[in-house]
Amino acid sequence: MSRLTIYFTLHRFRSELRNEDFLRAFQDCDSFLVEAADQWPSDDWQDQYNELSQGRRDTLGGVIENLLPPLPFQRELECRIYCSGKKIVLEHSRFSSNATPRDYIDPFSGFQKDFDEALTQYKVRCQETATRMVQQDRDLLGLIENQLKGEVRLLTFRGAAHQNWICELLESRNIKPKVIRFLPRKTSDERVLEPLTLGEKVSDVEYLKRIYVQWNAKEELEKHLEVEAQAEAVTDTSLRAWIVSYVACIHSLQPTRRTDLSLRDTSRSLKNSPR
Repeated sequence: MSRLTIYFTLHRFRSELRNEDFLRAFQDCDSFLVEAADQWPSDDWQDQYNELSQGRRDTLGGVIENLLPPLPFQRELECRIYCSGKKIVLEHSRFSSNATPRDYIDPFSGFQKDFDEALTQYKVRCQETATRMVQQDRDLLGLIENQLKGEVRLLTFRGAAHQNWICELLESRNIKPKVIRFLPRKTSDERVLEPLTLGEKVSDVEYLKRIYVQWNAKEELEKHLEVEAQAEAVTDTSLRAWIVSYVACIHSLQPTRRTDLSLRDTSRSLKNSPR
């Protein structure tokens, strides 16, 4: 039986940390490895997590709230750790989430001027993100190996787009993890970033689908998955038309909200337009 379990998630929703398979793995583990911890500017962050685990503090929110409103996932993570008695180990990669620009894009980033050039720049940012992911996982490999030297049952979580690359790295060291996934189907993030981490090509339509999902991201899991399903079902032409229409609405400061301009509406207008 593997002593390493990796939970692949979206990193967005409380329900991800209420998943039965995750809760069972968390209950069974001795140590819990929290990823990307170096994004928080505190030298004693690991101590604070372990104090939370032992019940000697109630929250970590003081540091986080000085930076940005805590995500539901982060709040739920604190709830899971609180009084759990688990040893908390933090990842300290040289390549934190702030090391390179995020690939989440603003509608004013060029699509209203030169669509193809803006898409090219978006591809570059996606590749930068994938390169950082590869570097993070290489750093994580050594930390995992050190933790597994004793008879420790180790649990960690990772963005789902890391799955193939981190598993390939672990296999090269004869470590076979038990894998848990929050979602059975791949998301737009995975369909773009996962191939890039493996040095594979990604089609333009997959980039466009990811842009659509990013611009229409929802706070509730069910609604967010609906957006993913909408993007997965449409064509390259419809996506391009939607992006152009969306940017035009935002750029002209029309009162149309982005959720009012659906892919279905765009597809219908394309069908009804003269050839």
